Amino acid sequence: SGLTFYARFSSQLQSNVRSENRQLVEQVNQSLNSYLRSMIRLSDSLSYGVIKNTNLSDDSIGEKLQLLYDNNTSLVESIVLFDAAGNALATAPPATLKKGVDVTQYEWFRRALEQTENLHFSTPAVQNMFVSSDGSYSYVLSLSCAVELTYGTRTEQGVLLITLKYGGLSELFSNTALINGGYIYLVSSDGTILYHPKQQLIATGRYEEDSARAAALPDGIHTLEHGARRATLLVRSAGYTGWKVVGVIPQVALTLDTAHDFLFLLMIFLVFFDALVLINALISTRLTRPIQQLENSVQRLERGENEAI
Repeated sequence: SGLTFYARFSSQLQSNVRSENRQLVEQVNQSLNSYLRSMIRLSDSLSYGVIKNTNLSDDSIGEKLQLLYDNNTSLVESIVLFDAAGNALATAPPATLKKGVDVTQYEWFRRALEQTENLHFSTPAVQNMFVSSDGSYSYVLSLSCAVELTYGTRTEQGVLLITLKYGGLSELFSNTALINGGYIYLVSSDGTILYHPKQQLIATGRYEEDSARAAALPDGIHTLEHGARRATLLVRSAGYTGWKVVGVIPQVALTLDTAHDFLFLLMIFLVFFDALVLINALISTRLTRPIQQLENSVQRLERGENEAI
């Protein structure tokens, strides 16, 4: 009975934990999608509302970039417009490229010109293209796309680069913890980890995450071996980017291989045993009372007492 009760209790607990964690993962995924849509709208506003409608032969575009930058400083590190040769045409806030930097060799630049119809989100990296007055560089993501540059009656291709503050992305995940010791991380379509609560441990080799395997999973709930133990993975795809939000729920607390679980099962057994002893004692008392009364009456009758049996 104890084992049956424990199994049913564990199954129900696991189901409840999975349901609540699935809601948390869904909330984080919705926040991520909202963040991505905001950045895409900013890119579209710059590409079609500002750059395409500006004649670069006559007008300065820097002030217009600065205005949109000022409205998004909490999420945006900088906005830069390049021509196809990699020359910076305008920056917001104003900045100077470091000597020797060839932006045409950066992946975000090449992808923008190779796939002109798409927006391209890069993996997190240190932004060190520009001269820094204090020698410090920010950890950012790059959003790039091809744009149309207008010079009078002539048009050329260029590249718009929006560097996004990494903190704006990490805040979506850092404030959410899953129940039962679980956690959430973000992975790109090729398995590159974009955010992980144990990122420093992973970087130093003290923790391993099978992110490539998680990136290949379809949306839904999956039970997999996670290191030496089994874990439930909750996977949700983020719109447009191919990124995936992955919730990991270790099943340690739902098995019989820990002292905590053994003590819990022992407690259930003792409760059932005490209840069984009490019930047996009550039944025994009720069954033997008439026999005891009869025996007492017979003894009094043998002693000559006037006893009605």
